[in-house]
Amino acid sequence: MKTQDLMRQLDGVDAEEIGAIEGDVVGSSLFVNILLSVGAFFASSLILIAILSFLWGTLTFDEDYFWMHLSLVAGLMIFMGYKSHSTGSVFALRLSTYFMIFGKLALIGLVFERISAMIGYNDFFENLRLYAPLAVLLAIGNMYVGRIKLEIFTLLVITICGLKYVARDWLGMATYFEFDTYLPFPFDFVISSVLWIWAVVMLLRFDTEYKNRLPFYALTLSLLILAYADESLFTRVPELMIGRGTQIAYNLLLLAPSVYLALKLLKSAGYRLSWQYIVVLLLLLAGAILPIDNLYIILFCFVFGYSRRDRYVIVMAYILTPAFIYQLYHSFDLTLDSASLLAMVVGVGLLVAWAVVRYSKFEKVA
Repeated sequence: MKTQDLMRQLDGVDAEEIGAIEGDVVGSSLFVNILLSVGAFFASSLILIAILSFLWGTLTFDEDYFWMHLSLVAGLMIFMGYKSHSTGSVFALRLSTYFMIFGKLALIGLVFERISAMIGYNDFFENLRLYAPLAVLLAIGNMYVGRIKLEIFTLLVITICGLKYVARDWLGMATYFEFDTYLPFPFDFVISSVLWIWAVVMLLRFDTEYKNRLPFYALTLSLLILAYADESLFTRVPELMIGRGTQIAYNLLLLAPSVYLALKLLKSAGYRLSWQYIVVLLLLLAGAILPIDNLYIILFCFVFGYSRRDRYVIVMAYILTPAFIYQLYHSFDLTLDSASLLAMVVGVGLLVAWAVVRYSKFEKVA
């Protein structure tokens, strides 16, 4: 009988919470878990280095044989991951996790290598942004066949960061696609919008299944990684031929989930949509003309985290807040004076919204 089945028979234990940790070890201390995880990482890395050394010594390291290296590494790592998986040993579980991560990254690399071999390596790198979403699609597919949360989460973070890496022109490619009509195509804007919609829909639609929460966790973590890398927290919204319309539309897209969740909470609590909430909504809509799209992401994290008792999302909201303030002061589009003024406007607006909601009496539905 599984540990989860035994714990379900205890009084006061939430079966959904027990199900959410399936595939992980229960009852181990944090220090021991971290220590064994680090040891498993080094052990799996040494095994990977040994495999690569053997392959490089027996096979010619040439692009014609590179697919063989990736195939063998992917096969061996995934096989060892399945064989070493354990629900009773922290070290064996983490060893299996890293084997799976290395193996599936090699498998994704094999897919890209085969594509580049068919179309040519030069053409592949020139059009890498066209194929970069494929890595995220493979990571999403792994969500439903993977057995370990850490493996799924790590692959999602790596592939999302890699996709945004290409979308943000870090490889020296053109910022936009250029069509025959010379109409610029905002690749980073489209990618960011699709990732946000996907993560939020999975979070709101399937909030009781931990695999469907991992995309949002991976997305928010990638925000911090990208913020540290190029001082652009989520995306660089371009000004197209319609001027600021793109920025406003993008802000409204990020704000929509928070409004939906707030209205749903009002309905479930039996409150009317009174003037207080309308004032707060108007304040949020007024801010859509400002480059504060990341503020709406933080707002959703707070609303969802406190309403669904999700401590990970709440912690991420508190971490993203100073990153958002840092971005305001280091934006290429804002001077120090304008950034200070914008930060003051945002702060005053939040204080007004908080005061309106905090110190007002709300009418119940009759």
